[in-house]
This record gives sequence, C-alpha cells and structure tokens, in this order.
Amino acid sequence: MGVALMRQIRALAGLAAFVIMAGLWYYLPKHSLIARRVLAWTWSTLLGGFGITVRQQGLVCTEAGTLFVANHISWADIPVLAGLLDANFVAKGEVGTWPVIGPLARHHGCIFIDRARRSTVTVQAQTIRQALDAGQAVILFPEGTTSDGTGVLPFKSSLMPDAGDQGTIRVQSVTLRYRHRDGSPRDKAALRQVAWLDDDELLSHALALATSGGALVEVCFGPPILAANRKQAAQLSHAAILQQLLEENA
Repeated sequence: MGVALMRQIRALAGLAAFVIMAGLWYYLPKHSLIARRVLAWTWSTLLGGFGITVRQQGLVCTEAGTLFVANHISWADIPVLAGLLDANFVAKGEVGTWPVIGPLARHHGCIFIDRARRSTVTVQAQTIRQALDAGQAVILFPEGTTSDGTGVLPFKSSLMPDAGDQGTIRVQSVTLRYRHRDGSPRDKAALRQVAWLDDDELLSHALALATSGGALVEVCFGPPILAANRKQAAQLSHAAILQQLLEENA
C-alpha cells in the first residue's frame, strides 16, 4: 500500500471518527466537563487524521469578553482554534445551512452574520457585542474571507463590535502560520496546498492536503489590546498579525 493511499485512509478514518464523536458531543449537556473533553478529543482526532499538528506561541487571554481576531487561510483554522479556545466563532450565515456542520455550528454557539447585506451590519456588530458583554469569548476573522497565507487582507472594521460599557474592546490578535510538518517554511506553492480559496471543494482540498503530508500550524497569540473603537481594534490587530507574518518571511 502506497504512502499516499495510507494518508487518505487515515484522513477518512479521522473524518469518520470526527462525525461519530461530534454526534456524541451534540447530545451531551452543553457546558458539562465531559462535553468539553469530548469536544477537545473530537477536534484533535480530526486534525490528527489529516496530518495537522499545532504549535502554540504566547499565552491565551483569559479575561471574560475577549475578542480573538485571527487571519484566515484554511478550513483547518476552525478546528485548530476550536481546540485551543473556549470561544464562539463568527461565521457567514450560509454555514448554518450546511448539512452536519450547520447543526454542530449552531450547537457550538456560532454567531452567524450575513456579510452580503450591509443593512444588517449594525445588528451583527451588536450581536457580537452582546456576547462579549455576557462574558463570552468570540473568534472573528475580519478579513471576511480566506487569503493565500502570504500576507493579510484588509480587515473589515464593520465586522468589529463597538466598545462596550467599559469604553474599550479587549482584543487579542491570533496569527496563523502554516509550515511543513518538519517545521520548515512553506513557499507560495506549498501554501496553496493549505489555503482554501475561491471554489475549492472542501473534502477534495482536505484530502489533497492530507496526501501531501499535512502541515504544522503555528498559532501565535499576541499581547491583549484595549482598543477605543472598532476601527482602532481593526488597525492594531491587523498590524500585529502582519508583523508576525513579516517576521516569518524575513
């Protein structure tokens, strides 16, 4: 049996185990200790199946109501961050309609937004603000789409929440950097194996990445930032993530 076929079988086995464990988690008491442990195993199993390992740099902010702002490259960003952070994702509305993933995302507490309707931007920002005010942590990809991993697209400040009652937004930047499994940097062509762009079909893209040998993901947590408004939050977090990527490429 060839290496490529073995990797594909491992990926499909990991995906099957993910579906089974996610189904179990769905019916457990939502905030129980066992539910949290099963969810952690679920994400770990999925990543392991596709040959993706995670290396964390920096400390996670544990203050209630923290907004985690990350660059967005791959479908793998979701299980990577979900495995590290006890936080709700902000996701595009169509995700909620996807089979299997949609019900799981709703149960996880995802905040769905309609990025195509500018008239709803204020309401969406208020929804995120309400979650933060309730002490929940929230994960946001303010690029609004995925990039090829060589840089950072402009952040959409309209996706950011306004300052809360304290007059500030507590933000922690999260830089995602994909390397080869041995830790060596990826060039643009190798990053394309990771980047989930345009009309890439999810399963075929994920299997191709697994067949290529998977990836190492460096997750770099920057110092927490207290921003005075949404524009400042977008500017400061964008600068922090871009600086991390520039250091990687230096």
